[in-house]
This record gives sequence, structure tokens and C-alpha cells, in this order.
Amino acid sequence: MFLLGVSVITVLNCAGLAFLILQHDTLSAQQRELATRLDEFSKSSVVEFLSQVTRDTAEEPEPLQSSRNKRSQELRETHIRAENEEMLMMMTYSIETHIRAENEEMLMMMTYSMVPVKHFSTFQ
Repeated sequence: MFLLGVSVITVLNCAGLAFLILQHDTLSAQQRELATRLDEFSKSSVVEFLSQVTRDTAEEPEPLQSSRNKRSQELRETHIRAENEEMLMMMTYSIETHIRAENEEMLMMMTYSMVPVKHFSTFQ
């Protein structure tokens, strides 16, 4: 009777493990898909934002004197382009830093959850 109970528990454990492995594969695939979609969305939204900013600055009415001066207008456009590129780099770096921090935090949590911790009491 004891062996029957142990074998039933073993079969249930194996079935549960198989279920968890299948669930893990499914969730991993979904996580990769979401990460890809997030990257695409973040890149497209940054590009849209920068193009909107450029469009808005281009639509601003300029004084007559600076609009006649082609060189100052080219300098202004170059300056705006440089600012946009700098903003894009900063936003990309910020996103990468955030993702890296989350990954490091998850790794740290997994590491410490797997290492057995033994508490030594000074008061015995």
C-alpha cells in the first residue's frame, strides 16, 4: 500500500513537472515576442516624437531677417538635427539602462532564492 501511494505521488509530480516545462516554453515564447514588439514600439515612438518636434519647429514663424538669411537657417536646422539625435541617443540609452537594471535585479533575485541561507544566531 505504501509503494502504491509513493508511486501515485511520483506520477503526479512527473505530470506536474511536464506541465510546468510546457508552460515555461509557452511563456518564454510570449516574452520574446513582447520584447520584440516593445523594441519596435519604442524605436517607432521615438522617431515619431522627433519628427513631430522637427515639424513643429519648422512651422514656427521666423522673423523676416533670419528667414532671408539662408546661412542662419541652415545653422538652425543643423542645430535642431543635432539636438534630435542627442535626444534619441539619450532615450535609447535610458531604455537600455532600464532593461539592463531589470535583468540584473531578476538575476540577483534568482541567485539569492536558489542559495540556501543558514542563519547563525549569536545568542545560543
